[in-house]
Amino acid sequence: MSLLSLLASIIGVPRRNPTRDRARWRLVIRCGLLFSCLLAGPSRGDEPEAPPEVRVLRGVPFTTYEDAKLPGRKHSLRADLYFPPGEVQGSIILIHGGGWVTGSKLQMSAHARRFAKHGYLTMAIDYRLAPKYKFPAQIEDCWAALRWLSQRDAKWGVDPNKIAAVGYSAGGHLACLMGTTSPRDWGLEEDLPQIRAVVAGGAPCNFEILPPDKSILANWLGGTRNEVPHQYR
Repeated sequence: MSLLSLLASIIGVPRRNPTRDRARWRLVIRCGLLFSCLLAGPSRGDEPEAPPEVRVLRGVPFTTYEDAKLPGRKHSLRADLYFPPGEVQGSIILIHGGGWVTGSKLQMSAHARRFAKHGYLTMAIDYRLAPKYKFPAQIEDCWAALRWLSQRDAKWGVDPNKIAAVGYSAGGHLACLMGTTSPRDWGLEEDLPQIRAVVAGGAPCNFEILPPDKSILANWLGGTRNEVPHQYR
């Protein structure tokens, strides 16, 4: 049985009225053409284009530091870089949370991909963690990331005047420090580009509200507020 005959038997084509017959046959033909198109599927030109891919470069060393327990032994801090599919609109230093004592750059991978899709070259960084490394080691590592990234202007199109700091929790705190201080405030004799924007989620920013003898941050700041008040300030 042909396709048109099958459709005619389903729809029902009367024999008595020629005018009505022609109308019904036109409907049968249209249904047959539609059915054929559905079986054939979309043409090549109708297929949706694959979304542009974000390129990821993992484990790139951006600075070195000396082991706190083994003087003379050097380690590297590393970052994951997320490149946008098209032109770089700006750059982001992405800082993980974890109470300054835990966490890694991998926590921020979903956010990094999202930023990169929107045109931002994103650098998700690791930094030294307490209690082995006390503050201000963490902000020093953030400055090292900014120094390294700002030097990639010719290679990757980084504009030193379009760099933001983004972080959550402890990472948000460090992002805030990047936006409101400079390396010279931390004893580093160098000038770096100014962070142009800060996005800080759940960032603790005022440690002077802690009781003077509370030791909750002692493993990171090196003592209680009574013992090291300058660190809390």
